[in-house]
Amino acid sequence: MGLLIAGCTTNKPNLVLLFTGDVMLDRGVRIQINKYGVDHLFRNVKDEFHAANSTIVNLECPTTNDSNPQGKKYEFRAEPKWLEGLRKAGVSYASLANNHTIDQGSNGLESTAENLKRNNIIPLGWGKTPATSCEPALIDSNGVSVALFAADYISLENWKPNDSSACPCIQNPDVLAIKIKSFKINNKNRFVIVFIHWGTEYQTTPNEFQVQTAHLFINAGADIIIGSHPHMVQKSEVYKDKQIFYSLGNFIFDQNRPGTSQGEMVKVELSSDGKIKTTGINIQINNCVPKIIE
Repeated sequence: MGLLIAGCTTNKPNLVLLFTGDVMLDRGVRIQINKYGVDHLFRNVKDEFHAANSTIVNLECPTTNDSNPQGKKYEFRAEPKWLEGLRKAGVSYASLANNHTIDQGSNGLESTAENLKRNNIIPLGWGKTPATSCEPALIDSNGVSVALFAADYISLENWKPNDSSACPCIQNPDVLAIKIKSFKINNKNRFVIVFIHWGTEYQTTPNEFQVQTAHLFINAGADIIIGSHPHMVQKSEVYKDKQIFYSLGNFIFDQNRPGTSQGEMVKVELSSDGKIKTTGINIQINNCVPKIIE
């Protein structure tokens, strides 16, 4: 996708965030881990991860010993001990707002969140109940304040939330937009970034729902929108001077369908004077291992 910049500033940023697409640690990736270890997966990108103040990934699988398959067509489960390798590589936050973190049920989702926290990785986009599932994570560092919202708009196959069970954030976009707007009114100097799981698989163009929802959230006060799920990099857009990355594609995944071996990271540089710079970093995936390319 090349270089994508919004609100560019030549001053050194106060805070650097790095976002990746889908990280899935089962199936073919499990085979690679069993052969070579978790460190092998991140060997080409760990320097970029550690250069950022925080690295945020979409964790596309429950990471739990609680095995409770939900009867879906594709069901994943990763080993909790592997999370130590993610933290060692530099992963700081993991979004659980996607259609696979409930593959092992609500208990598997809650267990995943607890396992992440034990490894000093903050889980995003989930709650112990639906009512608490869409609360943002807050970052305050070097004079910069950020709120990270995460939401899933892909159907949760064979699973329905109830009022007392762990749940990913699946709040209606109109309701979440109201939440973002209220939050921004009360936190005028805080950047708002929304990390969304959405779109149509294997499409390089965002669908109408993605475009409408992205515009809705920016109108509500979001500063950057970053998406995942289609397994392909989708075109980006600037709307009202705000950057939208509709899909970063895969990051650590085992697919070999045309286009699924290309992905993107996004570096977000934030300054205390309100300036934002975003840079798209292309990656190539070989045998589940991402590598930065020109």
